[in-house]
Amino acid sequence: MLREEGSAVRQLVERAFAQQTAPMRVAFEIAGVEAVKEAVRAGMGVGFVSAMSLRHEDAALVSRSLAPAPLTRHFSILVPHGGAPSRVAAQFLEMSLAQDAA
Repeated sequence: MLREEGSAVRQLVERAFAQQTAPMRVAFEIAGVEAVKEAVRAGMGVGFVSAMSLRHEDAALVSRSLAPAPLTRHFSILVPHGGAPSRVAAQFLEMSLAQDAA
């Protein structure tokens, strides 16, 4: 079971399978982390979710790490279109871009 198209976890899983040239067959496509966990609890199969989403889980679900190396996510910084960001936001953006260039 996988999250809906476009979710970060799904993108990471698809990328990991593609890198290993392993075929991936999605039996269920489910919107939302909680729905994936509920489907697994109901015995419908296995699912992929982030480790953070399992922080407060009971023993009904067991996680297994499959990645030989940590999977990474890329984030974007949003700024207002057309208008100037606040002074603090502009400083944060400048600092972030400087770190990225280093």
